[in-house]
Amino acid sequence: FQGIGLGLAVCTDICELHGGELRLASQLGHGSTFTISFPCDESLGYGEVHTGALMEPAVPEASPPPAPARSAAPVDQDSVPPPENTAERALVLSVDDDPVNQEVVKGALSAYCDIHCAMDGVQALRFLREQGAAKKKMPDVVLLDIQMPGMDGFEVCQEIRKGFAAAHANLPIIMLSARAPADETAIQGYNSGATDFVPKPFSAEVIRRKVEVILSISKRAALGSSMNLIMEKAEERVKMAKDAAAATSNDK
Repeated sequence: FQGIGLGLAVCTDICELHGGELRLASQLGHGSTFTISFPCDESLGYGEVHTGALMEPAVPEASPPPAPARSAAPVDQDSVPPPENTAERALVLSVDDDPVNQEVVKGALSAYCDIHCAMDGVQALRFLREQGAAKKKMPDVVLLDIQMPGMDGFEVCQEIRKGFAAAHANLPIIMLSARAPADETAIQGYNSGATDFVPKPFSAEVIRRKVEVILSISKRAALGSSMNLIMEKAEERVKMAKDAAAATSNDK
C-alpha cells in the first residue's frame, strides 16, 4: 500500500465540478473499472455522430505576436530581499514521506512560517537533535504524518515526547493521517503524545488556522511563564530588601 488515498477523492471532485460523473464497477478477484463521463455541448458539434468523411479541423487564424514584456531580465532569486521580521517567523517541522503533501503545507504556511521538511521519522528526529545540540531554534509546531516507511508517526511522536519536549506547550504536535477509522486513529495519536489531529484529505485553510491557533496559545503560555518569573524575582528582591532593613534595625 502506497500513497494516502487522495486520488479517488480528487477525481470525484473534478468530475463534479465539470458536471460529470464517476462510476465504479468492481468484482472481487477480477478487479475494478472506473468510468468517467462528462456532458457535451452540442453547439460545438461533439454531440453529433458523423458517419461520412472525416471533417477537416478548422485552422485557427494566426494571432498577433504578444507584446514584449517591459522587463525581460531574469529575476535572480538570490537577490530577492528576505521578508521582514524574519527573526520572528515561526518554524514548522513538517514530517511526511509524500512530496505533494509537503508542497500543500508549504503553500499554506510559507507566507508567515519557515518550513523544514523531513521525509521520514528518522530525518525528523535527527533534525531535532542537531538543532538542540547546536542550540538553534527548535520548531514551534510539528506536523506529523502517521503512515510512513520505517518509524510510523506514533513512534516518532513518542520519541519526541521522551527526548525533546514532554509538554505540549513546549512543542505542539499536529498529527495528519488518512488512516481509518479517523476517531480511533486520533485517540491513538493523543495517547502517543499528539496535541491535535487532522484527518486527510485536508484543506490548506484548515492547516493554516490550526497552526495559527496553536502558535497563539504557545505565545500566551510563554508570556505567562515570563510574567511568573518576573513576579518571583520581584518577590525575591522585596524579601531581600526587608531582610536588609531588619538587619540594619537590629544593628541600631
